[in-house]
Amino acid sequence: MRWLRFTLILLLVSLLRAGSLSGAVAVTALHIKPDFLLILLVFFAINCDTYDAVIASFAIGFAADITGAVMGPFFLAFGILGSVLTHIRQIILLKRTLHQAIIIFVVGFLAGAIAQLLALFKIQAGPSFSFWHLIGTALYSALAWFLVKWVVEGLGRWIGVGKNRLALRR
Repeated sequence: MRWLRFTLILLLVSLLRAGSLSGAVAVTALHIKPDFLLILLVFFAINCDTYDAVIASFAIGFAADITGAVMGPFFLAFGILGSVLTHIRQIILLKRTLHQAIIIFVVGFLAGAIAQLLALFKIQAGPSFSFWHLIGTALYSALAWFLVKWVVEGLGRWIGVGKNRLALRR
Protein backbone atom coordinates (compact mmCIF):
# COMPACT_ATOMS: atom_id res chain seq x y z
CA MET A 1 0.00 0.00 0.00
CA ARG A 2 1.23 3.46 -0.82
CA TRP A 3 0.93 5.27 2.49
CA LEU A 4 1.50 8.79 1.20
CA ARG A 5 -1.40 8.43 -1.22
CA PHE A 6 -3.51 6.91 1.56
CA THR A 7 -2.72 9.91 3.76
CA LEU A 8 -3.76 12.34 1.01
CA ILE A 9 -7.08 10.57 0.49
CA LEU A 10 -7.67 10.42 4.24
CA LEU A 11 -6.96 14.13 4.50
CA LEU A 12 -9.38 14.96 1.69
CA VAL A 13 -12.16 12.81 3.14
CA SER A 14 -11.57 14.31 6.59
CA LEU A 15 -11.86 17.81 5.15
CA LEU A 16 -15.05 16.73 3.39
CA ARG A 17 -16.46 15.43 6.68
CA ALA A 18 -15.45 18.51 8.68
CA GLY A 19 -16.51 21.04 6.06
CA SER A 20 -19.92 22.31 5.17
CA LEU A 21 -19.97 20.49 1.83
CA SER A 22 -21.17 17.28 3.46
CA GLY A 23 -24.08 19.26 4.92
CA ALA A 24 -25.41 19.66 1.39
CA VAL A 25 -26.38 15.99 1.32
CA ALA A 26 -27.85 15.96 4.84
CA VAL A 27 -31.39 14.65 5.18
CA THR A 28 -34.16 15.04 7.75
CA ALA A 29 -34.29 17.49 10.62
CA LEU A 30 -31.54 15.54 12.38
CA HIS A 31 -29.07 16.51 9.61
CA ILE A 32 -28.07 12.92 8.95
CA LYS A 33 -25.06 12.69 6.62
CA PRO A 34 -23.22 9.69 5.23
CA ASP A 35 -19.95 8.92 6.98
CA PHE A 36 -17.37 8.57 4.22
CA LEU A 37 -14.67 7.68 6.75
CA LEU A 38 -16.79 4.70 7.74
CA ILE A 39 -17.03 3.68 4.08
CA LEU A 40 -13.24 3.92 3.77
CA LEU A 41 -12.82 1.89 6.95
CA VAL A 42 -14.88 -1.00 5.64
CA PHE A 43 -13.27 -0.84 2.19
CA PHE A 44 -9.73 -1.01 3.57
CA ALA A 45 -10.61 -3.66 6.17
CA ILE A 46 -12.03 -5.87 3.42
CA ASN A 47 -9.43 -5.31 0.72
CA CYS A 48 -6.06 -4.77 2.44
CA ASP A 49 -3.61 -7.22 3.89
CA THR A 50 -4.19 -7.76 7.60
CA TYR A 51 -1.27 -5.62 8.76
CA ASP A 52 -2.14 -2.71 6.46
CA ALA A 53 -5.84 -2.95 7.31
CA VAL A 54 -5.23 -2.68 11.05
CA ILE A 55 -3.01 0.38 10.60
CA ALA A 56 -5.51 1.95 8.19
CA SER A 57 -8.39 1.30 10.63
CA PHE A 58 -6.69 3.13 13.47
CA ALA A 59 -5.62 5.96 11.13
CA ILE A 60 -9.19 6.40 9.89
CA GLY A 61 -10.41 6.37 13.49
CA PHE A 62 -7.90 9.08 14.35
CA ALA A 63 -9.13 11.15 11.40
CA ALA A 64 -12.72 10.69 12.61
CA ASP A 65 -11.70 11.93 16.05
CA ILE A 66 -9.96 14.99 14.65
CA THR A 67 -13.11 15.98 12.76
CA GLY A 68 -15.38 15.14 15.71
CA ALA A 69 -16.16 16.79 19.01
CA VAL A 70 -14.23 14.47 21.34
CA MET A 71 -10.77 12.95 20.88
CA GLY A 72 -10.38 9.22 21.37
CA PRO A 73 -13.65 7.34 20.98
CA PHE A 74 -13.63 6.83 17.21
CA PHE A 75 -9.93 5.96 17.25
CA LEU A 76 -10.71 2.99 19.48
CA ALA A 77 -14.06 2.07 17.91
CA PHE A 78 -12.88 2.21 14.29
CA GLY A 79 -9.57 0.57 15.15
CA ILE A 80 -11.10 -2.34 17.01
CA LEU A 81 -13.99 -2.90 14.59
CA GLY A 82 -11.70 -2.58 11.57
CA SER A 83 -9.33 -5.14 13.07
CA VAL A 84 -12.20 -7.53 13.82
CA LEU A 85 -13.59 -7.08 10.30
CA THR A 86 -10.13 -7.77 8.85
CA HIS A 87 -10.02 -11.09 10.64
CA ILE A 88 -13.63 -11.95 9.77
CA ARG A 89 -13.04 -11.37 6.06
CA GLN A 90 -10.39 -14.09 6.14
CA ILE A 91 -13.23 -16.53 6.83
CA ILE A 92 -16.06 -14.91 4.85
CA LEU A 93 -15.43 -13.32 1.46
CA LEU A 94 -17.30 -10.02 1.26
CA LYS A 95 -17.16 -9.34 -2.48
CA ARG A 96 -20.80 -8.55 -3.28
CA THR A 97 -21.86 -4.92 -3.04
CA LEU A 98 -24.96 -5.76 -1.00
CA HIS A 99 -22.92 -7.67 1.58
CA GLN A 100 -20.47 -4.77 1.84
CA ALA A 101 -23.36 -2.34 2.35
CA ILE A 102 -24.73 -4.52 5.13
CA ILE A 103 -21.30 -4.59 6.77
CA ILE A 104 -21.10 -0.78 6.49
CA PHE A 105 -24.46 -0.51 8.26
CA VAL A 106 -23.49 -2.92 11.05
CA VAL A 107 -20.03 -1.44 11.59
CA GLY A 108 -21.46 2.09 11.46
CA PHE A 109 -24.04 1.31 14.11
CA LEU A 110 -21.56 -0.50 16.37
CA ALA A 111 -18.84 2.14 15.95
CA GLY A 112 -21.29 4.94 16.71
CA ALA A 113 -22.61 3.15 19.78
CA ILE A 114 -19.11 2.35 21.07
CA ALA A 115 -17.90 5.89 20.41
CA GLN A 116 -20.94 7.35 22.17
CA LEU A 117 -20.36 5.09 25.16
CA LEU A 118 -16.67 5.99 25.33
CA ALA A 119 -17.47 9.70 24.99
CA LEU A 120 -19.83 9.42 27.96
CA PHE A 121 -17.05 7.89 30.04
CA LYS A 122 -14.69 10.67 29.02
CA ILE A 123 -16.93 13.64 29.71
CA GLN A 124 -20.35 13.83 31.33
CA ALA A 125 -21.80 16.37 28.90
CA GLY A 126 -20.52 14.68 25.75
CA PRO A 127 -22.07 15.08 22.33
CA SER A 128 -25.37 13.26 22.47
CA PHE A 129 -26.74 11.52 19.42
CA SER A 130 -30.11 9.93 19.40
CA PHE A 131 -30.69 6.33 18.47
CA TRP A 132 -32.34 7.48 15.25
CA HIS A 133 -29.35 9.62 14.33
CA LEU A 134 -27.08 6.62 14.83
CA ILE A 135 -29.29 4.33 12.74
CA GLY A 136 -29.79 7.02 10.10
CA THR A 137 -26.08 7.68 9.69
CA ALA A 138 -25.30 3.98 9.39
CA LEU A 139 -28.13 3.43 6.91
CA TYR A 140 -27.28 6.51 4.83
CA SER A 141 -23.63 5.43 4.70
CA ALA A 142 -24.64 1.95 3.56
CA LEU A 143 -26.87 3.39 0.83
CA ALA A 144 -24.15 5.85 -0.21
CA TRP A 145 -21.85 2.87 -0.78
CA PHE A 146 -23.87 1.95 -3.86
CA LEU A 147 -23.13 5.40 -5.32
CA VAL A 148 -19.49 5.86 -4.34
CA LYS A 149 -18.28 2.27 -4.70
CA TRP A 150 -16.57 2.80 -8.03
CA VAL A 151 -14.86 5.99 -6.89
CA VAL A 152 -13.56 4.31 -3.72
CA GLU A 153 -12.40 1.25 -5.65
CA GLY A 154 -10.61 3.49 -8.15
CA LEU A 155 -8.89 5.36 -5.33
CA GLY A 156 -8.03 2.01 -3.76
CA ARG A 157 -6.34 0.85 -6.97
CA TRP A 158 -4.42 4.15 -7.06
CA ILE A 159 -3.21 3.46 -3.53
CA GLY A 160 -2.38 -0.15 -4.38
CA VAL A 161 -5.19 -1.88 -2.48
CA GLY A 162 -7.19 -4.85 -3.67
CA LYS A 163 -4.67 -6.19 -6.17
CA ASN A 164 -4.36 -9.96 -6.03
CA ARG A 165 -5.27 -10.21 -2.37
CA LEU A 166 -6.15 -13.88 -2.77
CA ALA A 167 -3.30 -14.72 -5.16
CA LEU A 168 -0.03 -16.24 -4.05
CA ARG A 169 2.83 -13.85 -3.38
CA ARG A 170 5.93 -14.12 -5.49
